[in-house]
Amino acid sequence: MQEGLLRLRGLGAVDVTVDTGDMMAANKLYDSLRFTEAYKGYAWEKVF
Repeated sequence: MQEGLLRLRGLGAVDVTVDTGDMMAANKLYDSLRFTEAYKGYAWEKVF
């Protein structure tokens, strides 16, 4: 993940967004990399 972030920065990226939902392990990773929580949402689905 860190390598990918470094490459993105090298390409001129100024922000990065990831979406994990309630995946605790992923959230711990992003927290350790100093990401900040920007949005909590809901996904809605209708099954027929």
